[in-house]
Amino acid sequence: MMSVKYRVHLMESERGWGQDYWSEDYDSLEEAKERIRKVNADNTSLVAPDWYMQAEERIEAVELKK
Repeated sequence: MMSVKYRVHLMESERGWGQDYWSEDYDSLEEAKERIRKVNADNTSLVAPDWYMQAEERIEAVELKK
C-alpha cells in the first residue's frame, strides 16, 4: 500500500560549523506550507546571523510504502 506525503527541504547554518540539510514529510499540503512559513518567519535580519534555519519554498509530493 502506498501513501502520499509532502516533503519539505530544510537547511541549518551555524557560523564556524557549516551547514546541514535534511527533509521532513507531512501528511497534508497545508501542514507542509505551515512548516515552511514558521521556519522562514524568523528570517527577518538584513544580514545572516551566526545561526539560522531556512526552508526551501518547494514542496515535493512523494509516495511512500506502508
